Amino acid sequence: MLTEGSGRRALVLFTDGEDRSSQTTFAAAKEKLESTDATLFAVGLGRGATVEELKRALQDLTEANGGLVLFAEKSKDLKAVFARVVEELSHQYLLGYESTNQNRDGTWRPVRVEMTEKRYRVRARQGYRAPSK
Repeated sequence: MLTEGSGRRALVLFTDGEDRSSQTTFAAAKEKLESTDATLFAVGLGRGATVEELKRALQDLTEANGGLVLFAEKSKDLKAVFARVVEELSHQYLLGYESTNQNRDGTWRPVRVEMTEKRYRVRARQGYRAPSK
């Protein structure tokens, strides 16, 4: 489970981008992901790598939590894609943050991480979902 235990968490979603029998909505899945500290790496294959609407949906899922979406049009491209996921995971740093807002209201709270050294790129969570009662 993504909410149990301590330590860094990453989830790799491998998909063709098509929703055939979900039992939840995209918005509910995104909200659940926002309430964890897990980083999502989405890998779109086939239509998930070529159809703009599907690509945007995967981008939307990964963007808020500091993750990354990668695409492979053909299965032969997967080796390089998964190598990139491993590389990304091995170059992450964990920063802690404790909010002064103790309200347990389930709201989205934006967070911004910046570096003074502009030659590096920061990919970080855009915020977090506060716990709810």
